[in-house]
Amino acid sequence: MGAGAGPIATAVEHVDRTDPAYAAADVTVCRAGSATTAELAHVGVTVADIRLDS
Repeated sequence: MGAGAGPIATAVEHVDRTDPAYAAADVTVCRAGSATTAELAHVGVTVADIRLDS
């Protein structure tokens, strides 16, 4: 990357409105909850799901 190209990734703790975040995302890395997995499948964003044991 050249100088001033900007970040290639942004990490966030929580997003209240997911639709703008999903629209801006090329790839997501998130907890593999059933609701999140269904939302990402619906919008067609590439995802790396991380299983979180309870």
